[in-house]
Amino acid sequence: MSINTNLNRTIPRKIAKFPVILKVKNELTVNAEMFDISEKGMGVISKSYIPVSSKIEIQIKNFHRKKHIKLKGTVVWSDKKNRYGIKYCRVPIEQKKRIRDFIEFSLIKDFYIKKNNFIEDIQAINKYDMGQIQKIIPFKPPFLSIEKIVTFNSAVESNKYAESVGSGIVTKEDTKGHYNDSIYLAMCGKLMGQTASIHSAILFRDYLPQVVEVDTIKPARGSKLWKPIEDGNYFFVNSKITKKKLNILIVNVKIFFGDIFIGEVEGLKIALLSKQILNNLKELPLPY
Repeated sequence: MSINTNLNRTIPRKIAKFPVILKVKNELTVNAEMFDISEKGMGVISKSYIPVSSKIEIQIKNFHRKKHIKLKGTVVWSDKKNRYGIKYCRVPIEQKKRIRDFIEFSLIKDFYIKKNNFIEDIQAINKYDMGQIQKIIPFKPPFLSIEKIVTFNSAVESNKYAESVGSGIVTKEDTKGHYNDSIYLAMCGKLMGQTASIHSAILFRDYLPQVVEVDTIKPARGSKLWKPIEDGNYFFVNSKITKKKLNILIVNVKIFFGDIFIGEVEGLKIALLSKQILNNLKELPLPY
């Protein structure tokens, strides 16, 4: 069986529109509009001429979570449509995180809209990064692999936030030792169970979700073996709570790498347990 490697690239370029102010050579101030952004640079449109190789200061207005962001960069290309390509230099850690958060949350939202064939944009969403996830459920890295999760409103009010998409990156280190370091279904099962648990914890804050029953993990029909690229690939896990009976949730979960459907679990059962069980944990006895 052949191993496929053409999964989506790790660091995507996201189409985005934000007002931008550029200061060229500490003198000229130029108004521009962003048309795309990545972790390494951005594209802008401006009616003002900016020479290639210009060192510039960048201010993006009302960026992710409505905050301004300041960066430094170099103009590396331009074209006849008044478009300019800017490469960042020396990006502070906090600013880099804001850019990455914006891109990753946008990828999740785009994935959800495309999967459901929605025409209109979706506004009613709640976003959680890994730090916020750890405050909701006591998962920690390296076990915790979900870096972002977004809950979406259902059309039915009684099922508010009944659907979510969790995302993260799988690298070659995660698949090392499997057939030619390919992605395997058991690892996907862990990612699906983890997303469903986090989703349940977001909805039911007073409980500790625990996966108690999984019938089968079904691979996609005609599924192939895939391997991540060197820097890793984004995965998306779609979790949908279909029923709640007493303290048991029934969840359907699917996992994708980019647009590629890998597998699913139907009827995953999650028990909502008391958080007090964490205070009564015991170590397993020695086997001899």
